[in-house]
Amino acid sequence: LKIDNPEKIYNSALWEVSTPGKLYSPALPLDKDLKTKIDVCRSKSLNDLSANPLLVTRTQEPVIVNSTVEFQEFYQISCPDRKVASVKAFLDLPQQNGKNIPYRFHASGENPHPAYEPEYQRGYSVFLVEPEAVRKKGNNKADPLIVRIKQLVDADTKQPLDPQAYHQQLQAAKIVRPIVAKNLQDLGGWLQDTGGFTTGATQIDIDNLSRLPYTLAGIGEEARARFHARTGLTEDKQHTVFYFGSEYLRDRFVSNMGNAPLPLDCPSKKSRLALIYAAVVPTTDLNSYLKEDRNQYSYNCDADGQKINPILSTYNVNKLDALPARAATDISMGFAANKYIGKSLLNSPSRTDLYQDGYAENANTDRYQAGDVVMVSGNRFDGKSVIRSTLEPFFEQSYLPLLKAARQAKATIVFGDGNSVDALAKNYLEQSGYTVLEHPHGYNEAVPQERANERQQELAGVIAQSPFQPDVPEPTEFEIPVFTRKKNTEASPALALT
Repeated sequence: LKIDNPEKIYNSALWEVSTPGKLYSPALPLDKDLKTKIDVCRSKSLNDLSANPLLVTRTQEPVIVNSTVEFQEFYQISCPDRKVASVKAFLDLPQQNGKNIPYRFHASGENPHPAYEPEYQRGYSVFLVEPEAVRKKGNNKADPLIVRIKQLVDADTKQPLDPQAYHQQLQAAKIVRPIVAKNLQDLGGWLQDTGGFTTGATQIDIDNLSRLPYTLAGIGEEARARFHARTGLTEDKQHTVFYFGSEYLRDRFVSNMGNAPLPLDCPSKKSRLALIYAAVVPTTDLNSYLKEDRNQYSYNCDADGQKINPILSTYNVNKLDALPARAATDISMGFAANKYIGKSLLNSPSRTDLYQDGYAENANTDRYQAGDVVMVSGNRFDGKSVIRSTLEPFFEQSYLPLLKAARQAKATIVFGDGNSVDALAKNYLEQSGYTVLEHPHGYNEAVPQERANERQQELAGVIAQSPFQPDVPEPTEFEIPVFTRKKNTEASPALALT
């Protein structure tokens, strides 16, 4: 067959028969950049869900004029950190008169101003622009600054907000939470450079530790995922304690952290050995480490410090496009789901355990309402502990009662497209009167049949409003000539197929 790129047909999964023997069409687009486009689409989707919007308002600021203080009107652009460079670039562009737009810039780390502390808490930097500095184009009645921002920076920007609306949207914005890098060795190196260690850590009541604050949760989850560590704060909050089930794990943790943590063997009434192996770090040092690295942010807390997305809080990454596809799907579901169903078959800590801890009292509960969105996930097949013969009875015992309670309450249920727990949940829901829809953010959404049509239209609206859908080309059809030969009736079926 004369085909321009014959290597593309080696994988039979790419092809399906349209008309047997004559017309073939690729079942998947053959665009080499398709995976890159999907990754970019997914990354932008997660960033948009997890970040705060750009806000514009008009404000009165005091200025000195002829030795007196007067109030002058300014545009105030509250810009999330990821768009600061774009806003600066557009303000520096020359206008019709050949001059750029002058502005004042206030950020938490550059020329900070105490009046903008609420903005800094939410990851905003503030630009102040004089209205007279922005020239109108033609007879356009629209706000000239908004027009330029929509063209060059953010297409979703609306007209300048009045002060009350701006304050409401600012209060509704997510609080910035610093997160720690995956490599705990960076933290260990930083702790070594800070100097000595306080001696008060030798007196620790290991049986009466309190929970870590949300600001340190990233470090605790990373220590748990890598070293099976549990964590807590001492009663005076001065020390963070990492404790382990064996001395070997404790020593590995301390070694990985550059021997910066102080190892302690703490007596315990709750341990069968009457002893718990711990490693201690001053809490102030951990807080200082997080505050010094201003580039590591996660928009994941409300004004009260409560986590908005319990799934995102378990991933310590700076760029969401660095995540594997399954992790990105889980995070997308985390933005939608307020409750979680998931239990682990494994003896060692897994993502299912972290998700369960993240949702706390809203994980594996038997109380649901019609307005709940319930995320379902679990272990994937590994050929050892998790195989079909063990997973199916485990699913019936641990998952089905909870799924039944959620279904009876007519809650929405979301899950991925895996072949283990996801597939079992999908099969159960489809047989129980639910309709499974494809959500634009890459996961399945199951709703009661009576709500399926309405929800399908809502999801279509989500797709229509999304400015970052990948440009997926339509499959092209190939005419493949078929040459007829005299049929050999004695040939084997395999030879005839060849």
